[in-house]
Amino acid sequence: MFTRVAAGALLGAFMASAALAILTFYRPAVTFEFDADLPRSLTSGFYPVERTSDQTFAWTTPLATVTLRGIDRHAAWRCSVHLRGARPAGFPPAVTRVGVDGVTRATHSPGGGYQAIAIDVPSQPGASAMILSISTTPPFVPGASDTRELGVQVDRLECAPANGGFVRPPAGALGAVATAGAAFGAVFAILSPTLVVSLLGSLLFAAALAVTVNTGVGAYARAYLDWAAPVALWIAAPLLAFGTSRTWLMRPIHPATGFVLGFSSAVMFIKIVTLLHPSKDVVDAVFHAHRLEWVLGGRYYFTQPMPGGVQFPYAIGLF
Repeated sequence: MFTRVAAGALLGAFMASAALAILTFYRPAVTFEFDADLPRSLTSGFYPVERTSDQTFAWTTPLATVTLRGIDRHAAWRCSVHLRGARPAGFPPAVTRVGVDGVTRATHSPGGGYQAIAIDVPSQPGASAMILSISTTPPFVPGASDTRELGVQVDRLECAPANGGFVRPPAGALGAVATAGAAFGAVFAILSPTLVVSLLGSLLFAAALAVTVNTGVGAYARAYLDWAAPVALWIAAPLLAFGTSRTWLMRPIHPATGFVLGFSSAVMFIKIVTLLHPSKDVVDAVFHAHRLEWVLGGRYYFTQPMPGGVQFPYAIGLF
């Protein structure tokens, strides 16, 4: 049993790491869509995201920065910032400087419409991070009811390898997915009736986890990655204890039981890392927030009026 569980853990770690590396090769770009509040571990100088009927954006302060720790600086990158320098009548126009690692790479006077500012970031093999800065002069204050110092509106920022070559995933992301892959690889090995079934489970888990982490800025959000591995171990530990105890007692796990436990635990983990992803917009949790008092009062059944007087039931947003 120990050999099988160890083999499952090693193969799970390898599959998860390989899946992230392959996906990073095909989707190496790092993209901020500004449709969710930005992770503070990566950004500074951005006000909360605002919405119009067809657009999301964030105002900057006079100096805004984006720090991508662990980005592969062996490659040259090309970054693009989509912004506008809207100003009320009578205010001087904005002058925006976009820099990398403290060096200004482009200077632009954005107008009232969105424009893309592209900059080239040369390779720097000794560096372990990339710091993008957006400085704007002069800032303006909208008025007495809004005393923020505003720079420019940004609705998209993207960095991609300049030559389309291979870039390595951040070491922190690789470590997190490898640990989670090992934990669930061991779970699948001890709960599955055959090694082939356990390997298939590990492969599907690795693919789902790689897609999640590679989306948006997940691979560069250290605070997000730091808890992913402990959560995976927390979920996997009781299942491993259960499987081990059944083996010692010589009471084999029924294949259906093993499938339900393995599948449910893996889906729960993927759901958690998806819901808490730093690039995920807040949707259902906000929609159901007004029902909190009802839930605390013991009401768990909700309906939505539909045409014709029909009441359609829907689930509580417990996440």
